Amino acid sequence: MQISKEKAYSIIEDLVQRFTEQHSSYTNSDYNETLTRRDFIDPFFKALGWDVDNSEGYAESYREVIKLETKLNSIQSKIDYCEEKINTIMYQLYELTEEEIKIIEGI
Repeated sequence: MQISKEKAYSIIEDLVQRFTEQHSSYTNSDYNETLTRRDFIDPFFKALGWDVDNSEGYAESYREVIKLETKLNSIQSKIDYCEEKINTIMYQLYELTEEEIKIIEGI
């Protein structure tokens, strides 16, 4: 689907405005990665003309979005792993109790 630059700009501007207006909702810990993708990332790429939903019915090897999403998921997994390791080291460094860790992690 071809979108004009003006229309793409308008869609992206609306996404930014919505995020700005409801910032506290979107930065809440209940607002997860899936919701972020559905509400902002997919519409952003659609505005740029990407066939996010594969409405053209292309085989996987021709779907740019699937390849990008796979890479992003892999990168996110590595980030999550590193973050967990860093947190563990910091908790040990400051000799935090399990109760203190739960408070920090919001459990």
